[in-house]
Amino acid sequence: MWYTLPWAFDEFFHDYLPEKCISKIQVFEQPSHNTTTIDQSSLRTLDACGQNLALPIYSLPHVVLSDYIETFHLSYYNRPIHIHLSALRTITLVNSIKCLNKRSLFPPTVRSIRILLFHEYPNYVLPNWPLVLDSLSSFPQLNSFHVFMYDLPKTIDDRSCQIIARAAPSFNDFAFYFRYKFGFLEGDELEAVFKDHARFIGQLCHYILSLPLDNEPYYSIETEGYGLTIWF
Repeated sequence: MWYTLPWAFDEFFHDYLPEKCISKIQVFEQPSHNTTTIDQSSLRTLDACGQNLALPIYSLPHVVLSDYIETFHLSYYNRPIHIHLSALRTITLVNSIKCLNKRSLFPPTVRSIRILLFHEYPNYVLPNWPLVLDSLSSFPQLNSFHVFMYDLPKTIDDRSCQIIARAAPSFNDFAFYFRYKFGFLEGDELEAVFKDHARFIGQLCHYILSLPLDNEPYYSIETEGYGLTIWF
């Protein structure tokens, strides 16, 4: 074993491939007279995908306790969440950005949100940044907000860039990254898109640093210029 800074391993866990998701699995058999009763689980992390969102909680209420869940990974689901996870601390949304609205039952205990948007995967929706960022105001304890955008065919417009910049100081740490993984762009076309992404990152950093802030933030732009991390 060895220790390194946590973000070195971060993208190792970004392999959310829909064709690899298990949608049905039989884990119980008809109980017999000598079956031993198992106590309730203390599961802390819940993964859900698409239409299977509520199955672990509603069909196995004695196995998955909603008020024990602290980490929630949700993929390919773009409707309000009606499951109340009262102890929730961390949310990862993969092509599920519409779940960030005020009709969802995410509790005010949430402290960290990561958004992963894969342009080539199911349920991709172009973010409405004013609505997305406004929805974050319903989380008074939120201090970490990270966005990863994969295979975007063109970069984000300047108006959205300014809106994102104004929201960034609301968090203790904020990050925005562009990545390429499964897209169809190649050669000069791919290079041109990522040049635009790098310009966006530079402009985003400039807008943030131009804001009237109480303290000077610390920031890091990746060597290639495709990602920004900033601490306030």
